[in-house]
Amino acid sequence: MSRAGIRIHQAAEVLRLWDPSLPFAPFFRQNCQKHKEWGSRDRREIKALCYSWFRLGQVSHLIEENESALAWAAYLYETEMHQWLTDWQAKGLLPRDLEVLDSLDARMRQFREFLNLENPFFPLADEISPALAEWNADESLAMPSRLWFRCRKDRKEELIQLLRTHKIEFTVDGLAFGMDTGINLDLILGKQASSFGAIQDRASQEVIRRIDWNGYSVWDTCTASGGKALQIMQEFTPASLFCTDVRASILENLKRRFQSAGMKIPTNGVMDLSRSQPNQAKKEYDRILCDVPCSGSGVFARNPDSMQRMNEDLLIHYLMVQEKIILHTVPFLKKGGILVYATCSVYEKENEGHFERFASIGLQLKEWSYLNYRAEGGDILFYALFEKS
Repeated sequence: MSRAGIRIHQAAEVLRLWDPSLPFAPFFRQNCQKHKEWGSRDRREIKALCYSWFRLGQVSHLIEENESALAWAAYLYETEMHQWLTDWQAKGLLPRDLEVLDSLDARMRQFREFLNLENPFFPLADEISPALAEWNADESLAMPSRLWFRCRKDRKEELIQLLRTHKIEFTVDGLAFGMDTGINLDLILGKQASSFGAIQDRASQEVIRRIDWNGYSVWDTCTASGGKALQIMQEFTPASLFCTDVRASILENLKRRFQSAGMKIPTNGVMDLSRSQPNQAKKEYDRILCDVPCSGSGVFARNPDSMQRMNEDLLIHYLMVQEKIILHTVPFLKKGGILVYATCSVYEKENEGHFERFASIGLQLKEWSYLNYRAEGGDILFYALFEKS
């Protein structure tokens, strides 16, 4: 069997074994450990085929033969694999009369015509906010993601010089540095990496910069590993910071990140705000950040495997969680205080769809926007600022 045939068979088998309810990356690493015979090139090519298939989104399951779906996905997204097209055509995985086209847009139209497909690739495309009407969701899935680094202001010039010394191509916008995803900053910055800043998506950085945190008491309700909390402490001077999350293990990551950055660990605690009001939050806060759990539809391009588990039921689940978190948080916001609501979702129901309900509990909308950095290799995030009346 040719290399092209072997690779596509291996990728199909990996996808058959994968449980779509779980993230693909850790599964793939574990699976590779079982196949010691796979070299680095083997792993790279199998992984590329799988991720190309993920980028077909909900269309991937409309093609009965999975190896055929993989071949089409590689044709669309992996031009380096076009050398294998004749092998796949000979196996009947692709049409023998397929004309190889140069542009992605042309290939996508061709793909739809050959298979008579009308469905969008992007899951629940009808739920996408009208505010993103000019954005082509399907094409954005193919846009390469970049590595974004948030630099501390006092280390910016030093970082620029280091990147130039190592001949690393980069773009810089304020304190946001963009570069290719394959760059290993730990090799360049060494043990000092965390003192320069942190890896953080461009849109995520911008959310925090949309409001002043200086001198205010702050509660980061869904802190996760603390990326936004760390940014608040490094770019602003809040009076206090309280961080909570539903997972104790993730708060340990937060503590390590603050320690590694040479910063005092903020007061923190485990809370499940989707279930009840907290008993640890005994004070009122000037600023509350609610970066709530969501569909992750704004980061599908970076995590395309998550499209395989997106459906209406999951969306409804997130809507309920989001509303409960806000309901249980608002009592601890001072009158005149600001609640920052944020998601990495493009679905209207998770964002603007909450406005009326939030208004009914005393939250007055001040501003809102989608931060779309897909063209720069970043994510799409939503934020809204509410003042408590």
